[in-house]
Amino acid sequence: MIEFTVPGRPRPKQRPRKGKHGNIYTPQETQEYERKVAWYALKAMQGKNKITGPVGVEIRLYFKGKRAPDIDNCAKSLFDGMLNVVFDDDRQVKELRISRHRDREERAEVRVWPEVLAE
Repeated sequence: MIEFTVPGRPRPKQRPRKGKHGNIYTPQETQEYERKVAWYALKAMQGKNKITGPVGVEIRLYFKGKRAPDIDNCAKSLFDGMLNVVFDDDRQVKELRISRHRDREERAEVRVWPEVLAE
């Protein structure tokens, strides 16, 4: 099982933007958050191999106050941050549990485990 916490406000995955010259890019805020996720995931992975088969993921999102972004978009940012660190492709996710909570300390708590599928 891989477990890690990303401190700070969980960030939703923003839509790609079109630049002045027609190029498509990911907004800077999203890129920074995904790098932050990757850094904490990498710390949690020390001494462990990437999971190559199906995985289960549990995400607990903590926000101050009543206003919070859509949790599905936050999951996308977390998945993209974990790519090539915890697993190779988010299509490996066979089970997802995600919940939103209120707390004074904003953060995302993530647990990832190898999923055993009964065929």
